Amino acid sequence: MELISAKKKIIESFILHKNKILLFLKILIAGGLLSYIISSIKLSEILIALENADYILILAAFMLVIPNIYLQYLKWHLTCKSILNVDDKEKVFYSLFQGFAAGAFTPFRIGEYFGRAFLFKDKTLMQITIATLVDKIFPLIILAFVGALSSIIFIYFFHAVSFYLAASLFIVVFVLFYLFVQLL
Repeated sequence: MELISAKKKIIESFILHKNKILLFLKILIAGGLLSYIISSIKLSEILIALENADYILILAAFMLVIPNIYLQYLKWHLTCKSILNVDDKEKVFYSLFQGFAAGAFTPFRIGEYFGRAFLFKDKTLMQITIATLVDKIFPLIILAFVGALSSIIFIYFFHAVSFYLAASLFIVVFVLFYLFVQLL
């Protein structure tokens, strides 16, 4: 009987202090990540890299971060709206960034699937995982299509391949891409 009451007290205490415990865990994880990063970075290598850097390219990269994140947000919002029936823009925005944070320190960014699920308490982990998978698969399909076309162009210009072979490969890639999109 005492064991059951002790379990109840622990559960009640956890529920009562859940936000504090989660904040402590977040700080602990962030501190661990920062200490790992600081211990693995050598200041001399960073200074040498900054001296040799092309600042125009760095500026261009920083300028592309905001549109990139915005497009990822739009894609995730559209996915949440159509698959999860969630239209709360703030919830979608925060879930996207929680996914980024969880994926940052897990292998192959697998934590992004679980990180996005934290805010969607009414949805199952499987629903969030499927929505995230759909969100991730479309850029992969487009990348494969453009990569296949680029490979054909590369082979045509840099290896002695006839125009007819390159054109027929283009047609095959377009037809396969069209059929694949129709299946979706």
